[in-house]
Amino acid sequence: RHSLGDVDRFKKMMSAVIALGRGFYFLGDERYARRAKVLLRAWYVDEETRANPNMNFAQAIPGLSKGRGIGLIDAANQPELLDAVGMLGCSESWNAADQEDLQKWFDAFLDWLLTSQHGKDEDLERNNHAVQYDAQVVAYALFVDRREIAEKVLRDFPERRVYAQINNDGRQWHELWRNTTWDYSCLSTHFFTVVAELAGNFAKDAPDVWAYERDGRSITKAIDHLLPYAIGEKHWPHLQTRKFEAKKLLVSLLQASQHDDSGRYAAAANVLLKKHAVEHLLYILPLGGGGGETKNTPNNKNDNYARPQRKPTTATTAAAAPPDGSSGEGDVDEGRY
Repeated sequence: RHSLGDVDRFKKMMSAVIALGRGFYFLGDERYARRAKVLLRAWYVDEETRANPNMNFAQAIPGLSKGRGIGLIDAANQPELLDAVGMLGCSESWNAADQEDLQKWFDAFLDWLLTSQHGKDEDLERNNHAVQYDAQVVAYALFVDRREIAEKVLRDFPERRVYAQINNDGRQWHELWRNTTWDYSCLSTHFFTVVAELAGNFAKDAPDVWAYERDGRSITKAIDHLLPYAIGEKHWPHLQTRKFEAKKLLVSLLQASQHDDSGRYAAAANVLLKKHAVEHLLYILPLGGGGGETKNTPNNKNDNYARPQRKPTTATTAAAAPPDGSSGEGDVDEGRY
């Protein structure tokens, strides 16, 4: 999987574009936008260098498999990459033709996700793989303006993912057979929050994925289950062969805090932010951790972010990668993968 270096180069490219997009958005430096464009065109547009819009050979095993559906998780950060593309919308370097060229690639990739055997296999998984598959499908569908696809995934999301994978006590038992159960539980929760944030890109009648709840099963219940372990109130009782890192839950807490009036997620996030202050630049929270205060976000009319004026784009997401810079399940690799 890593011997050829393809997946590592792919993830480095995504991380670079995400960093460059954010750098341009907040600092207004055209150099960042120009470099992001070079990378995006090399990987997705230019005939001589672009990747094919499929992952037929993802996580291949020589002598056993030419590729597997579970390999689609190596692209789990592409929704965030598209968010960075949206941040290039006010750049002089990124124009309508660039946007259209990129949309063509993702339109073809979306078709492959929906029709290939790898895509169908991933859709039928019962753990974090299935949730990140939905996140990818929704993000790409919104990016290429095929909203009916995103609407169907979100309409089916409660039954197929939330209620099927989250217990009424918040545990995600499909993640608890791993050797690194904390890492996978946080990763799965992160993908759930990505889908919830993507749903917010619809109009006022957008489905509120955060509000999906039945018999105690909900995304917030999954976060509530992990929260006391992240802030040190409890000791994680399940197998964790790697170092326990509370920061694995940070981005999920930050995202949940934007939909919570009680302030408890903001307060918990602030505990972790003391050690990971860079995320504070991306998710501005009420420092007191209390509810009811005005959130200082790029969409707030009291916005005081230092960044250039944006023009309309077809950007999609509000997703964020795990705060330690990992790129999804590839960074919590175990024997199965």
